Amino acid sequence: MSHINVVGILKYIGNLDLINLVKSNDQVYKRVLQLMDEHKNNIHVTLWGKVAENWSYKKYDVLTFKSVGVNEYGGHFGIKVYALSIITKNDDNEKSERVILQLPAVSCHNP
Repeated sequence: MSHINVVGILKYIGNLDLINLVKSNDQVYKRVLQLMDEHKNNIHVTLWGKVAENWSYKKYDVLTFKSVGVNEYGGHFGIKVYALSIITKNDDNEKSERVILQLPAVSCHNP
């Protein structure tokens, strides 16, 4: 599977949920996020385990998700964050700058 990098404005942070895994009877934490990229596409991100549990970023932060995968579930595409994926805030790169330029419009229309 190939890995990609995704840059977007954090629009939504879901609650931390404890999920029961059917096959192993284990429990794992899950958190769902929504980003908006430079083309104003909404991107769903699902975090699992310690990444979900220790989430510290805030709404409207501009985040870069490095080395993530794309998954499809129920006909919808989303981002899969791996244990080795890297999440950074306000990276100094061209794509982040384009996303940052959209920030005033996003925050004004989504209180």
